Amino acid sequence: MRALVRLCRKRLSVVEEPTARNKRRLFMLVFSLVPLSVFVLHSIQAPPKLNWTGPVWLAVLPAMAVLVNQSGKTAATWWQRHVGSFWGATVLGLALFYLVGFSYIALGMPGTKILKGMPLPTAWQELGHEVAGIALNEEHRGGELPLIVGLDPYWISSEMRFYALPEILEEARTHNKTLYFGGQHLFERGSLMWDYWSPVEKVRGRAILMCSFERDKLGGRNIRRHFERLGPIVDSPIRIKKRAVSMLYWRVGYGYR
Repeated sequence: MRALVRLCRKRLSVVEEPTARNKRRLFMLVFSLVPLSVFVLHSIQAPPKLNWTGPVWLAVLPAMAVLVNQSGKTAATWWQRHVGSFWGATVLGLALFYLVGFSYIALGMPGTKILKGMPLPTAWQELGHEVAGIALNEEHRGGELPLIVGLDPYWISSEMRFYALPEILEEARTHNKTLYFGGQHLFERGSLMWDYWSPVEKVRGRAILMCSFERDKLGGRNIRRHFERLGPIVDSPIRIKKRAVSMLYWRVGYGYR
């Protein structure tokens, strides 16, 4: 009887007091699967952002480190015994992939076609210099510095605000208006914070330099009806070390209404 009581107590203690290893596993599962499930559910309703999953990696990285450091003697399964040996090849493969991939994005590869868009933040400085030059030329021709508007939700205008504004402030002759950049909300399209930063009332009557990576966005009735006069659509290649890496399409509209 005493032996049975001792056995029951031992089993209950195992259930009530999990081992340190089980606690660590439970911690990693809770703090990785719970945040991940939130992002998965959100991705069903709206486009997710890759950087949002950052909190998940706080728990996943230690789990990955445990797998890498599994020793052959303590590992229980074949996978745990051999997973560490795969990481050398994985690290080498990823290093080569990033080297080739980022080189292609930033500099291009011999014999490859020009990039039609710029979904990744590359050549923004060169793009800013190009846009600033276009805006300054328009000022020299017409006497007014045009408002620069990127025809996307926020990327182009935001990047130009960072890269093109210093050159504009240094070389522009007219600084009587505080608005240098705006958003595509001026044409009934979503532009997030630009709707607040550049209200329609403050833009009426101005010339607008519209920029896009898609030529079709610069045409259409939605653009024409907002201006007294429109200039032609111009293609401007964006170059890094004399090699075109992307194409900017721009157009100037006069007398916004």
